[in-house]
Amino acid sequence: ELQQWIGARVQGVRQPDSPTLVIGLYAGKEVGLLLSADAEYARAHLVTRRPGKMAEPPAFGLEVRRRLNGARLVSAKQWGLDRVLDLAFEGTEGRCALIAELMGKHSNLILVGEDGKIVAAAKWMGAGKTRRPILPNQPYLPPPFEPRPPLLDAQPGDDLRDFEGASPLVQRLIGATSLEDVQTRWREQAFHPVYCAGVGAYPLSLAALGVAEVPRESISQALEQHFEEATLRRSIDQRRQGLLTQLRRVALAREVALASLEEAADAANRAGQLQ
Repeated sequence: ELQQWIGARVQGVRQPDSPTLVIGLYAGKEVGLLLSADAEYARAHLVTRRPGKMAEPPAFGLEVRRRLNGARLVSAKQWGLDRVLDLAFEGTEGRCALIAELMGKHSNLILVGEDGKIVAAAKWMGAGKTRRPILPNQPYLPPPFEPRPPLLDAQPGDDLRDFEGASPLVQRLIGATSLEDVQTRWREQAFHPVYCAGVGAYPLSLAALGVAEVPRESISQALEQHFEEATLRRSIDQRRQGLLTQLRRVALAREVALASLEEAADAANRAGQLQ
């Protein structure tokens, strides 16, 4: 979907929360590109609604805004069939890359300069925390994955876990349809984006797995709907847990007070005996 936006100019960078960026792209019309390194909801997709922004964006967002505002998107590519999106921009300060590593709790957004060194990152990682530190002015190194052949090269009977791109869901889908069917759809870009309420958004139909689905015009549209609902649910759950924690603390204090009153009442009832 991003290929039609190659050459678009960046018109603003917003940061709705610390691990998330929304890059405005303009090429006759405007669209937002959302990139998130959220540990639970890491994702990349186009958005139609303008998100809010932090009152005081962190240094990462400010640096991305400084480098990208007015720049042009010159390329967008995925690394093989893995969860890394590499976006190249050309601006007044030369070429730079914004790399979105969308790998669960290890997700990150990293801005790399023309010299291949890290300029800014959503999450800095010291040498003591990882075997691949993410530190300023250090050369950017790709994630230390074991190289695997792409799923498109797999043959019937192969162990699909040995192939890049064979997520557990894709393996289930292949089991319900066939390896050749999934490979053909992939090669021909014959995608059928669907939204599955409470489950997720997918580029291929999950009807063969018995999952209720609603067709969408694009995978971005399906992802936007899914994550809007998922993040809203998470926000509600977090607020609920916060309120419950406060209520439990108050209830415990009341229980202690009641116990003290009952102890005092018992002592008063036995006052004559004690006297």
